[in-house]
Amino acid sequence: MSTARTDKPSAHAVFFGETARSLYEGNAAGTIVGVFSHALYVSVGGEMLSFYDAAYGEVPFGVAVYDILAFLAAAEPAVGDAVALADGEIRIGGRALAVDVLLPPVRILTPLAPPDEGRLTLVEDYIAAHGSPRGMLELIGANRGHAADSTAALATAFRRGNAEAATLAATRLLGLGRGLTPSGDDYLCGFFSALLAARRAGIALPMPLDAVIGAVLAAAPARTSSISGAYLAAALGGRYCTVYAAATAACLGEGSFAPFADTALRMGASSGTDTLCGALAAAKLLAK
Repeated sequence: MSTARTDKPSAHAVFFGETARSLYEGNAAGTIVGVFSHALYVSVGGEMLSFYDAAYGEVPFGVAVYDILAFLAAAEPAVGDAVALADGEIRIGGRALAVDVLLPPVRILTPLAPPDEGRLTLVEDYIAAHGSPRGMLELIGANRGHAADSTAALATAFRRGNAEAATLAATRLLGLGRGLTPSGDDYLCGFFSALLAARRAGIALPMPLDAVIGAVLAAAPARTSSISGAYLAAALGGRYCTVYAAATAACLGEGSFAPFADTALRMGASSGTDTLCGALAAAKLLAK
């Protein structure tokens, strides 16, 4: 456990996702590729590393910072700056920021089971009432066009066990929409993370996943950004991420769905809503 250093800016409380911790413990170094109002992205030897608001929970390739605005103000990051990780500090450009490394929050671990139609109707209504009206809700709300056609085709392909059609439909969603992580990507993250969690829980799936997942990940670099690709790799690789676990638990978990749905929905401008929409679509394939 690292302690604060009084000769540097006051220590920033952080916790690490699985991949990020490995990079930190290995004293990795990289280059900033994206700077945003509440986040920072660093390329580290082909891996993506994110510094983000700890309120969003755990991200496998993320460094969650409890005072993200103060951290970014102290770091003064710019695209192209060098970043180095070392015990007790993070160097960004020429600035050293002391960190106190904390344990991640308790993970969402709830039994999963095939849902009944009543639960899914409640989740769908909750998304309509509390979710972002932008993103996938906007794209498919009129039930026509590219997004609606592709999401419908993806569900149909899975029901029929057609891996080729499922791959085509999923690939068409890559990079679809606006934002740092386009809505189509977030939808796929929710969709596949829910199916992977269901498989781990022993729930029978309508078709095998591995071939489709492999094809989607192979297509992603040409169709979406490297930052969004990192989230896709985490979700489709079955890595734990709070927002994906929350979306899955809302649709497939036991007890009240609302706390899990709320956790997912507060992620980003529309990312949480888009992720929950994807998980809901997957859950409908597994309903009793």
